[in-house]
Amino acid sequence: MFFHRGSNRFRRRTGFGVALVVLAALTSVAHASATFQRVDAVTLNQGENYLFSAVTDGTYGYFSMTTAPGQVIKIDLATMTRVDAVTLNQGENYLTAAVTHGTYGYFGTLTSPGQVIKIDLGYVPPPSPEPDGPSPEPVPPAYTG
Repeated sequence: MFFHRGSNRFRRRTGFGVALVVLAALTSVAHASATFQRVDAVTLNQGENYLFSAVTDGTYGYFSMTTAPGQVIKIDLATMTRVDAVTLNQGENYLTAAVTHGTYGYFGTLTSPGQVIKIDLGYVPPPSPEPDGPSPEPVPPAYTG
């Protein structure tokens, strides 16, 4: 489902598809010319549709969806790859507003009553255990002479 404004009412639209995130670049040169062009895109997973709002921490972009329940998709902006996603609880639907403060993202719902959902953007999962490291260097025999 997707809600969009029209004639001061919200209309319901259903459909299937895959969302696309597009990165555009603005390059200014010492001359009076500048370019604004499409640079790259990432296609999200099936069911990750209807992107509505976005925030960034400088490294990642966090894109919210107007789905039920709501989802936030984390995109690495340097490589334009999908990193992770958070699916919210039942009733935390139709994310239409977003802001960051510190390491948190706050996403507003288009529900009645409205809700603001706080997401820890700085969470880093614990590293997976590494295999045993390299074998230690052999110890030379002690001098016995």
